[in-house]
Amino acid sequence: MCSISVIVPVYNAEKTLPKCLNSIANQTFTDFEVILVNDGSSDSSAEICKKYAESDPRFKLISQKNAGPSAARNTGIENSTGKYLAFVDSDDYVEPEMLQEFYVAAEKYNADLTICGYKKVRKSGNIVKISKLKYEPGLYVGDACRKIAIESISYSCPETIKPISWMRFVRRDLLIKHNLRYDLKVRFGEDFLLWTKLFFKVDRLCLINDKHLYNYVDNKSSITHNHVPGLWASVQYSYDDLKASLPDEPEIGTALDDFYFHLSLSAMPIAAWASSRKEANHDFNAVFKDKRLRKIIKNTPLVFGERTCSYKLMMKLHLYWLIKIAYLFKYRKHNKK
Repeated sequence: MCSISVIVPVYNAEKTLPKCLNSIANQTFTDFEVILVNDGSSDSSAEICKKYAESDPRFKLISQKNAGPSAARNTGIENSTGKYLAFVDSDDYVEPEMLQEFYVAAEKYNADLTICGYKKVRKSGNIVKISKLKYEPGLYVGDACRKIAIESISYSCPETIKPISWMRFVRRDLLIKHNLRYDLKVRFGEDFLLWTKLFFKVDRLCLINDKHLYNYVDNKSSITHNHVPGLWASVQYSYDDLKASLPDEPEIGTALDDFYFHLSLSAMPIAAWASSRKEANHDFNAVFKDKRLRKIIKNTPLVFGERTCSYKLMMKLHLYWLIKIAYLFKYRKHNKK
C-alpha cells in the first residue's frame, strides 16, 4: 500500500521515456509507486522500464501484448495499490512538486478529484501554451461541482475542464466502487467517456489550476495528426453510452449535442489523413450521412463571427462536397493516392 499510484502506459517511447520517468522519480513527495505498463513495445522501451524497476523499488514493470493505451491504463488501475491515482503519458513530463501539491490539496479538502494546470511545450522545452480555466482555484462541492461536470462536456468554451487522463488526481476507490474503466471499444476519445462518467460521481472537486504542474509535449505524430479507422463510429458509441449513463436532463442533453457537433469538426482532418481516397470518402460520408448530426446542426442557430460558423452553414446547406474538398486540400497534400 502507498499514498499514490502513478500509471504510465508505454509504447515505443524510447526517445522520451527517460525524461518522463526521471521527472517522476525526482518528486519531492516520496510515498508513491509507478506502474509502468509496457504495451508490446518493439523498441528499447521495455529495457528502459526494466532498468528503472531494478534500480528503484517504487517502479513496477508489467508487460503485455499491444492492446492500446486504454488497455494499458486499465492494467495499471487493476495493479495499483495507492489511495490516489495519477496518470502520466510516456512522452510528457511533470514538475518535481506535482505529487506533493496534488496530495496536500486532496487531503486538505477530502477531494474525490483534484485537477492542476498544465503547460503545452515543444520537444525543445519552449512553452506553447499555459492552461487557463474559467474557474477560480479551490474546492467545489455538490451542485457547484455538478455544474462544472456539465460544462466539461461542451466543446464551445475552451476554458472548461476537458475530460483527459493527465493532470488528474483521483481517489482510486471511486473508480473501483463504480466499476469505471477505459472502454476498449472506443478508439477515439476514450478519455472523454471515462472521465465524463466519473465526473458525475464526484461530489468534492479541488482545483489547483493556478499551479501548472504537468508538461504536455506537443507531438506531431499524435492521433490528431493521423488517420483513425472507425473514428466516427467511436464518437457515436460514446454519445449513446453517455446518453444512457448520465441523467436525462435538458442541460446535459444540450452539452452532449455540442460535444457531438464539435467532434464532427475534429473528424474532418482525421478523415483527410486516410491513406486512400476510398477510405477518406468512407469516413467523410460517415459524418455527412449521420441523421443525428444533421438534426443537431439544423436546430443550432448560426452565430456569425463564431469560429464554426462557415462549417455549420455549409452543413446546413448540405454542401458536403465543398467541406470535403476544403479539408482534403488542407490536410492531404502529402498523399497522392
